[in-house]
Amino acid sequence: MIITVIKGGKPLTETERNKIRAIFQDSNCANESLKNSIDGFVSFDGQVLHIDYKDGDKYAYPEDLSI
Repeated sequence: MIITVIKGGKPLTETERNKIRAIFQDSNCANESLKNSIDGFVSFDGQVLHIDYKDGDKYAYPEDLSI
């Protein structure tokens, strides 16, 4: 499965990629786990995860992530 992660402010770090992958592999309810585990969680619609820590620049950094 491939999801698109859109992160506001800065590109994803390897640590963030690994955390997202682990949530999808280990969780029965990825949306709820993302919401509770990622501080900058904005939304996840089944295909697109939006994260924004509001600590970077104004640009969004989209990235396809293989789960």
